[in-house]
Amino acid sequence: MTTDTAPIAPVDAACEDGQCALPTATKSALDSTATSAVIPERLRGLPWQHLADATGAPVDAKTVLTKPLTLYLFSAEWCPPCRAISPTIKQLYNAHKNTDVDVVYVSLDRTWDQYRVRAQLPYLRFSWDAVKDLPRAADQPEGNDNPFVHATRASLHAFSKNSIPTIVVVDARTGDVLETSAESFLRDEKTDAEIAELVSTWLQGKSIAVPAAAIAE
Repeated sequence: MTTDTAPIAPVDAACEDGQCALPTATKSALDSTATSAVIPERLRGLPWQHLADATGAPVDAKTVLTKPLTLYLFSAEWCPPCRAISPTIKQLYNAHKNTDVDVVYVSLDRTWDQYRVRAQLPYLRFSWDAVKDLPRAADQPEGNDNPFVHATRASLHAFSKNSIPTIVVVDARTGDVLETSAESFLRDEKTDAEIAELVSTWLQGKSIAVPAAAIAE
């Protein structure tokens, strides 16, 4: 669960209108070991070799991404809009986790303390603990402990996004990207029926933003 005290946003992040802007990526995404067709090309640069479940145990994307839909939640504890949207994401996940939806938390946290708060969320995530004993990268941004910062920023920028929260919805049966800004539908409080309607639309392979077709890869 998130804390009641709001962390201070990084000096290079500006938060307004429900989004927190991020600095430009300075390095290409990490090489990926994932080859599953359910993962769109623009997300294959994420550090899939370090995927973990909610307990922190290592898992294989090919065996844990089993639901028809995958929501990729680009978020961080320091970001007030990210914390504000968390209850709705949890509501969606709790209602559909057994049948329709997997959630992958893509961390843009800056510190270990922030990461540990977010690690309490019940989602799949990329484990910092898996690489904590490795030497710090020479190009690691000053004051940033996130070992996957370059990969996560590059993946976010691949969707022409540079702010969080960003929620990408993928039809895991086909790998089609249905939404690149699903956070816009989930900012306000939703009834269970409203969330079910969103999920039903996505299960039909349709986009809320672009109803006629999925967003092309």
